[in-house]
Amino acid sequence: MTRIMELAQQSANGTFSVSQRKALDKEAQTLSKEYLRIVQSTKFNGLHLLDGSIDELSLQAAFSKISSGVGGDKGTGEFGSASVLNLGVAPSDTAMGDVNGDGFLDIVISDFTGYSISFQLGNGDGTFRAGMSVSSSQNGGGISLSDLNGDGNLDIISSAGNGYEIHLGNGDGSFRSGTTYNLGNPVGEFSLADFNGDGNIDIVSGFGGTSLVVSLGTGTGSFQTFATLTVGPGVNRLSIGDINGDGAVDILASSGASENMFLFTGNGNGNFGTLPTLNGTGGILGDVNNDGYLDILSDTGIRLGNGNGTFGTETGFPDSGTTIPYLYDLNGDGNLDIISGNNGATIRLGNGNGTFGAEYVYGMGAIPLAPLIGDFNGDGVLDLGSADSDSGTFYIRLAATEDGIGALLPFSLTSVADARQAMPILDRALDSLTLQNSVLGAFQSRISVAKGLLESSRVNYSAAESRIRDADIASDSAEYIRLQILQEAASKVLRTANLIPEIALSLLKNGED
Repeated sequence: MTRIMELAQQSANGTFSVSQRKALDKEAQTLSKEYLRIVQSTKFNGLHLLDGSIDELSLQAAFSKISSGVGGDKGTGEFGSASVLNLGVAPSDTAMGDVNGDGFLDIVISDFTGYSISFQLGNGDGTFRAGMSVSSSQNGGGISLSDLNGDGNLDIISSAGNGYEIHLGNGDGSFRSGTTYNLGNPVGEFSLADFNGDGNIDIVSGFGGTSLVVSLGTGTGSFQTFATLTVGPGVNRLSIGDINGDGAVDILASSGASENMFLFTGNGNGNFGTLPTLNGTGGILGDVNNDGYLDILSDTGIRLGNGNGTFGTETGFPDSGTTIPYLYDLNGDGNLDIISGNNGATIRLGNGNGTFGAEYVYGMGAIPLAPLIGDFNGDGVLDLGSADSDSGTFYIRLAATEDGIGALLPFSLTSVADARQAMPILDRALDSLTLQNSVLGAFQSRISVAKGLLESSRVNYSAAESRIRDADIASDSAEYIRLQILQEAASKVLRTANLIPEIALSLLKNGED
């Protein structure tokens, strides 16, 4: 854990190149998986110490027990009652990140009816306060946060009519005036990634009804249109990932009108190849069976990936008419879970083998937007949030926890801003580990003390036994000597008694003479 923190600090200092940060991130993600493996495999006398499967450790020491609570906060996959935050606007989309550099997650809201972007600043305890707003040139659309100019501060990108609007962040919760980049056609769904490997954030978006446009970032907050990809009409979902294992970023685009999913394989330079179209819509990439390959979860089922850009036959799962699904590890067990919107938030916990448990529904308003998942109260467990576009409110449900350490919350070290966002996550995880180390260390110390007491008792018992044995031997020896004396005395008495008649007879004989 300490090593991961060191890597985050190195990535955040701004002195490393893009390739070096990618290498740092690769090492950190590998260590994160090893962290979870250790958590899941650490045992004492056959009992898992850290995964929450036991409430306490107990040890019989002589006539008493010593015990110690184990584990830290781990999600159960359940969520508490909702608290409601009044946004004061009609939200069309929301995003989350630390925009003011205080280490707490903040909410950014795009106003559907007004020309503004507003903020709810996190207090780190699951509550929020209103921040300043930023004027926008268009009514609210999609919104996202990323470091677009490489200064380590989160910037805002939002869809604005026929293009994008960029607000560069100052790192203190304030933003500069917006700059609009017109693409000539309405921009719908969009996603951010580095498609050409230069370390700058690029954009892919639904564009003009039946195509995607890839815009490459310059690293200054501006973009240049680079490639256009043909898809079906009505793109309702974009998902990014490496589906064929070549290290380049690929694209999964879902068409709601045609109910087809389109796959584009990146070449690492901003260009893309095309894979066969798949049936389904609302697709998202994620490794649901923990085999190291990205799978596709759509609104109708699951296609397991083969790691080479191909996928297996779709397998359905119990469904109650849910909308577009999302994948998160909600309970920190290392398995991706499903969350989707359907009159609230519908959750299915993953089993880690491509199957999922029964659904649980949590109310999140009349018309909930896409869920915002993050650690709102700093306990190291993912919480659930969603804006209600009907009432202009934001629903927050804090995760229920139990003893046990889960997987590290998602983080990235590929940019300065990402590393800065990761450091509070890693700080809290390190604090939790330090606490658990102290708990287990205290228990170990108590075991050592108990061992010493038991050893002292053993020595005392051994000495007492020796003295008892010595006393027993002395008693037996004395009794033996007593018996010997009695026997000898009896023999002498008997001999004396035998001599008396002989003496009498001798006297009588002498008298006759």
